[in-house]
Amino acid sequence: MARVAAILGDNFVGAYLTGSFALGAADLHSDCDFLVVTEDRLTAAQERALRELHGEVPARPGHWTHHLEGSYAPRAELATLASLDERWLYIDHGWREMQWSTHCNTEHTRWALREHGITLAGPAPRELVDEVPADALRHRMRQLIENFLPDLFSWTSFDLAWSQRYAVASLCRMLYTLETAEVASKRAALEWARDELSPAWRDLIQQALDERALGWNPDDGPSRADVQAALAFADYARERRYGRWCSGRLRSVKLRLRRRRISGHRRRPLGCMTSEVQERRGGEVVAAQAAQESSRIARARGVEVRRVPSRASGSRSPRSR
Repeated sequence: MARVAAILGDNFVGAYLTGSFALGAADLHSDCDFLVVTEDRLTAAQERALRELHGEVPARPGHWTHHLEGSYAPRAELATLASLDERWLYIDHGWREMQWSTHCNTEHTRWALREHGITLAGPAPRELVDEVPADALRHRMRQLIENFLPDLFSWTSFDLAWSQRYAVASLCRMLYTLETAEVASKRAALEWARDELSPAWRDLIQQALDERALGWNPDDGPSRADVQAALAFADYARERRYGRWCSGRLRSVKLRLRRRRISGHRRRPLGCMTSEVQERRGGEVVAAQAAQESSRIARARGVEVRRVPSRASGSRSPRSR
């Protein structure tokens, strides 16, 4: 904090914790989300110094030095929703290289900052951020749900169990905000969804809760049933965003989820899943081969799936999302 303030000088307005810490639900599996507010846009010299700082932080000892994620927001742009989607200097989770991104300039980040932000230095968040109307939050959630799978498959795939769990947790957060016009942590949203959504999804959601501690593991692949259930849940969320409950599909979903309940053996390698599972949507039957689980199903939905590079390559890992 002291070094950030020294770099920015008179351009420093305040620093705040957002995300799970602000929402009171942080644990060792959370990111440490932050927002630094500046009086004006960063100068070239300030940007260079911040890039150098954030390039050094992950090499420092300690847990949270590897889990920082946040942006540097000009005060005037943060104050009004008219500046939504302006790019701010941003450091992604686990990265050393900063980028200009809209990641933190969203309705739900602003809502969390204004309503629950933790002040590290500077004025109270409510002095900096306009109120975010409920309709604006719900409108953005509908957009995110509509494009969720194409966006997700642009940077990861369901070849990773982590990605499947991430999808379930993210969709639960979107549905929670759609229902309440508030923002919750992933864990709180999962607990809400488990108790409030149809019982057809209870096992899937409880599994995402139970396996949060597993984290990102490139060698951990989901079972075919897990992937099928996550894809069905994404379809359910898309229909629910306008109040449609897709009740006709829930019966087939329940049957598929029931088949997942194998006592003492929750996951099998994808290569061992050789049987076909058929999913009825209206009068159509969509069949997918188990050996190429997520990529084949994604292509059936017109989505191009890109493989996730290993961490050894130095490329971005899905855990940084």
